[in-house]
Amino acid sequence: MLRPVEMSTQSNPARTRPPRRANQTRPATRSTYRRLTRPRSQPAVGPGRSSPRRIWVVALLVLASVLITDTRAPDASPSRAPAGPNSVPLTAPKAIELMGSLPARFEPNVGQAGSDIAFTLKTKGYRASLGPGVIHFSLPEGRAPGFQDHSTAQADQEPVRSSVVSMRFLGANPNPVVEARDPQAGVSNYLIGNDPAKWQRDVPGYSKIYYRELYLGIDMVIYDDAGDVRYDFELSPGADPDQIEIEFVGAEDVEISDTGDLVISAPYGELTQEAPHSYQSGQELRSAFVTTGETTAGFVLGKYDHTRALTIDPAITYSSYLGGSGEDRSWGLAVDGAGSVYVTGQTESADFPTASAYDTTLGGDSDAFVTKFAPDGQSLAYSTYLGGAIRYDSGGSIGVDITGSVYVTGYTGSEDFPVVTPFQAAKAAGLDIFLTKLAPDGASLTYSTYLGGDGYNDEAHGLAIDSAGSAYVTGNTSSTDLPLASAYDTTLGGGWDAFLTKFAPDGQSLVFSTYLGGSGGIDDVGHGITVDASGSAYVTGKTNSPDFPVVNAYDSTYGATSDGFLTKFAPDGQSLIYSTYLGGTGTPGNLETAMDVAVDSLGSAYVVGGTNQSNFPVINAYDATLSGTEDGFLTKFAPDGQSLIYSTYLGGTGQDGISNVAVDGMGNVYLSGGTFSSDFPTQNAFQTSHGGGIWDGFLTKFAPDGQSLIYSTYLGGSAADGFAGPGGSMAMGPSGQVYGLLQTNSGDLPLVSPYQGANSGSFDAYVVRISAGEVISGTFTGGIHGSISVYGPTGNLVAYSCCMTSDFWYVDVPAASCPAGYKILWLPPDNSKQAKWFNAKDNYSSAECVSAPSSGNDMTIPSAGVISGYVKDKATAADIDGAYVYAFKASDGTYAGYARSGAGGVPGRFEFVLDSSTAYKFRAIAPGAYVPEWFSGAANFSVATPTTPPSSAINFSLSSSAAISGYVKDGPTAADLNGYPVYVYSASGTFVGYAVTDRGFGQGRYSVNVTGGVPYKLLSVGGPYGKNWFSGATSFTESTTNAAPLTANFSMS
Repeated sequence: MLRPVEMSTQSNPARTRPPRRANQTRPATRSTYRRLTRPRSQPAVGPGRSSPRRIWVVALLVLASVLITDTRAPDASPSRAPAGPNSVPLTAPKAIELMGSLPARFEPNVGQAGSDIAFTLKTKGYRASLGPGVIHFSLPEGRAPGFQDHSTAQADQEPVRSSVVSMRFLGANPNPVVEARDPQAGVSNYLIGNDPAKWQRDVPGYSKIYYRELYLGIDMVIYDDAGDVRYDFELSPGADPDQIEIEFVGAEDVEISDTGDLVISAPYGELTQEAPHSYQSGQELRSAFVTTGETTAGFVLGKYDHTRALTIDPAITYSSYLGGSGEDRSWGLAVDGAGSVYVTGQTESADFPTASAYDTTLGGDSDAFVTKFAPDGQSLAYSTYLGGAIRYDSGGSIGVDITGSVYVTGYTGSEDFPVVTPFQAAKAAGLDIFLTKLAPDGASLTYSTYLGGDGYNDEAHGLAIDSAGSAYVTGNTSSTDLPLASAYDTTLGGGWDAFLTKFAPDGQSLVFSTYLGGSGGIDDVGHGITVDASGSAYVTGKTNSPDFPVVNAYDSTYGATSDGFLTKFAPDGQSLIYSTYLGGTGTPGNLETAMDVAVDSLGSAYVVGGTNQSNFPVINAYDATLSGTEDGFLTKFAPDGQSLIYSTYLGGTGQDGISNVAVDGMGNVYLSGGTFSSDFPTQNAFQTSHGGGIWDGFLTKFAPDGQSLIYSTYLGGSAADGFAGPGGSMAMGPSGQVYGLLQTNSGDLPLVSPYQGANSGSFDAYVVRISAGEVISGTFTGGIHGSISVYGPTGNLVAYSCCMTSDFWYVDVPAASCPAGYKILWLPPDNSKQAKWFNAKDNYSSAECVSAPSSGNDMTIPSAGVISGYVKDKATAADIDGAYVYAFKASDGTYAGYARSGAGGVPGRFEFVLDSSTAYKFRAIAPGAYVPEWFSGAANFSVATPTTPPSSAINFSLSSSAAISGYVKDGPTAADLNGYPVYVYSASGTFVGYAVTDRGFGQGRYSVNVTGGVPYKLLSVGGPYGKNWFSGATSFTESTTNAAPLTANFSMS
């Protein structure tokens, strides 16, 4: 286990191990890379070599990181021993920097390397080879291999000498599954020799190599990173990182420098691995190398939080400016099912970007614009102006239907705003509303119409589209003759009223249209709107009217100067289901403004906005206190609108407001807005501090209970930035991403794969996509709760939810579809149940795949029992600590888990929890010179004794081992044969074990540990050869028995 340590200033701090309960799990820790600095040449030693050779640095560019991610239980074979993590880039010499733009390339070995090599590696001026459990590289003396310095070259120049250093992973699985991922463009051809039949063409290249189960429960992935090479270790629950130990074969010495670097010395070079950097949830941990022998090393970690639950941190997956050289204001954003983003707003730029446009020319003082981004955010599907030849036009809100048709609403002062099959063909007065439907290609209008009356200011702020293609518009009007139809209220009440208008799908008629306001107000405004599945529209905004209509209200009393409101209309628009004020009470000057509304599948409405009142209604709040001059608020109403489920402030000590809200299927709530506060609440943020300008935008995700933040982050630069409302400047994507639209005059916002890489004018739009989680949920029943861990397709831990208090569970994860989905592990809080993978599986490999989003992932947990016992030395009866005891299902050999002796604090004792209805077989493997043993004393799985939990008598007495070793060679040529197995049988024919040549033993060599003094028979077979029994026999019966220790060489024929 990763234990807290105080970091020592010594180069080799003690590696003490406090006890830990077997099967104990912990949250993930991520240790990022250590950089292997370039090897340096050493002074040559020998006759005539009194001065050092010139220094050169090899471009081995191997970076490494350790993902202590508690990933998964392994699907290990009984012979695999566990161990633990570490890792390491180098920098290319100047002559090799010409290759700096080339990626590192892994190629399968098709004959360009020895038979013990699985893949070769090409990177900047360097070549390496990857075998099972080993990485080979050379340290040339004086210069890079293959690089000729012509300025100093001489005809008699002596060849470059080099030292071969191999990084071997001690205690690792000798036969991990090695597989390639992420194919690269291009192929290699190896035309070696003069026999075309042996030439290899079209050899593919890859960016990643996986070593599956390099250690028990530990995978290693090696991958290209912009030409450098990194490798990560990924650990399963219970996997012990202390066990990872690297031996540098061919090195003369391994030591730790004063700066914490690991220095590996070889005869003709020196390799330096820079001190490690380790992180947990974005926070750096103290970490250091530790030497464990003359040529071996591991590492230790400082103190870290073992209890911290894992969350998904938000990350920008693309972002881009959008604008011309003038002032461009962005107001509305929508996302379709393919992930394409649609943006609208107002532009004064004659050079605003256009593509496949309906209108390519700026008409008046300002035009509306409509832009569709491709799903990757790097190009425009179309972009067009929308407006008349004079006056001001502005897009305020935007929506998209399932056909890809786009709806835009806003205001226009132009008498020649384009109209097509309109409901209202002419502007009435002052500013009128417009509603325009664009064809899916953006190059034509399906319909476009005015909406307005005799007042000076008729403005649209909110837009919603139902499944039939009807558009709902809300905003404010000062017109006494606003077009009405089937109205709830037919009379303008005050100076401004809110309104709600539903257009028929063809845009040529009104389904209903109504005022909404009181008689005394001068400022009743509809800001946000949404429509539920039944066709009921929810409108929110602000009111100055003491007689604003209230029906079935949570709050029927006007507060003072300005209150928010929430109104739910019947589907026909002619009556109110409920309507309520939302605000505090007090003296004149209190201000509440509701800006946006969302509704969940149960009919609960979520309202957001801003307030300066210290007595704004709060219940079950994340923050119950007004912190600054104005805070944002988030309020969730019960479905009947008459009570609050929760209500909370959100803000710092400055001025803050929330402009937009969205809710996902699990009740997680997403907010965007603007903040002037330097102490706005952040959680798992990609930007943790204010950008330095006047305003910053922010994005916040609340948990379903409204009492905690899943993430909250600033998003802003050095000038003014904000998610403007109420047009809808944030939206949820089809796969759980969050899309935002920022108004900005900052030139230093973060950019990821942008279409436009700079702010072109005083104000530009800024479009951003944030990775967010989809929800997977279900129940684990069986009368007990626990925790949930979710793992990705490579076994990486993605999410962790601890200490559930009910059978129901849910977690947020990135969207994924099977077979590249997720696997779920349920972990019990005590020994009454066994940890299980979904659906009632014993390990990661057999677990069923779960897509995200998904629900109904239900599973019943079987009862469990404790298996325990001791591991002892057979000769001395001394307890053996650190032995691994593996459990396998007796029925089919499925791996079911492991425990480690001494881990619980009792010498030699192990314990783990298994299904009490299943029989298991057990095997113990101890460090040092011990023979692995099956319970009870059996030679192999087939004859091992099965046991059903509970049992406390699974005891092992391990014998000291003796080695049987030797060579396997080709008979006629005496050439070493690599990759050939040698099988060991007892004298009675029981299979005991095997080894494979050149798997850590040297060319053609093998070695296997068995019980000393006991007679065995040996067999090697493979390739073109028949069965070869030792020594020279053709059958088991004829072969001789030999007691270990023994040297047994094979000459294959």
